[in-house]
Amino acid sequence: MLPSSGQVPSVLYDEAYFLSVCEGYQEFQSTEGELLSRRLAEALAVAGISEGMAILDIGCGRGEVLLRTASLGARAFGIDYARVAVQLSRRITVTAPGEPIGVYQASALLLPFQSETFDRVLMLDIVEHLYPAELAI
Repeated sequence: MLPSSGQVPSVLYDEAYFLSVCEGYQEFQSTEGELLSRRLAEALAVAGISEGMAILDIGCGRGEVLLRTASLGARAFGIDYARVAVQLSRRITVTAPGEPIGVYQASALLLPFQSETFDRVLMLDIVEHLYPAELAI
């Protein structure tokens, strides 16, 4: 049965999760997000991101994908349901060169943006965190 909110409690995703279990944690730990794991880099390459695009990373986690999209000249925005993920992302993106990277705490089920705001929307490593009822929405 789903929790009363219908979502996995965000407190289940703590800093230990993002820094020792979540995909790419070893690369993140050793480079502060400068290097992506092979799988994340390959997934991002498929997205075809180029300069001037607006990119939304749903479930931005630690923020390394935001750093990479910004380094490609895109305007990067990220949301994550977990407060600690937002804190981690903000910590590593605050000094990124170029336009500021926007990082917000929000649910993928209720995006705080207007339709057609983004050229690409990324959802890397998200589906496995959703209940079947959430996937049906």
